[in-house]
Amino acid sequence: MQFEKAYSFLLKKLRDELPPWLTYHNVQHTKNVVEAVKFLSIAEDLRTNDITLLKTAAAFHDAGFIRGYDNHEELSCEIAKEILPHFNYTEKEIIKICQLILVTKIPQVPHNHLEQILCDADLLYLGTDEYEETAEKLYIELKYKGEVKNRQVWEERQTHFLSNHRFFTQTAIKKYAKKKEQHLKTLTTTISEERI
Repeated sequence: MQFEKAYSFLLKKLRDELPPWLTYHNVQHTKNVVEAVKFLSIAEDLRTNDITLLKTAAAFHDAGFIRGYDNHEELSCEIAKEILPHFNYTEKEIIKICQLILVTKIPQVPHNHLEQILCDADLLYLGTDEYEETAEKLYIELKYKGEVKNRQVWEERQTHFLSNHRFFTQTAIKKYAKKKEQHLKTLTTTISEERI
């Protein structure tokens, strides 16, 4: 598995082909998720081969946005299947990578440790200081798509999302769950004040 070469190839493809209105699902998000996977994989004591599979899944998990917004996870798998054989990935490895990509679909339902790590990496920002800035990028993207009509709808949707989200790995629970709860509390307070 030639991860670094595949990753470089993919990043160029994403820069060249992703629609410019993707303010959240963009190259930076992909890089963030790959970095989060690296961090969580080491913290969770994974083997090298598993880390490479996870990093590859993280790199490709949103590549499908090149081809379409809906069902982008399936489109991401298509792209992975086309590109990865050129970088010494076996069919068996690509199947595993696609299984990992598909589990990032919301609502996340991971079935094993690797899937848990990728799910946590994808949404790690929920428990960080970058939450507000990152959530704003998602709001702008969804508003452009017509999926949220205004900030009030967005805030209610975010409150629901944060209330129902949970981290899966011990590392993410210990390091990020508390901060995520603080963000939820802030959001809930903001909504209450707006209704007065």
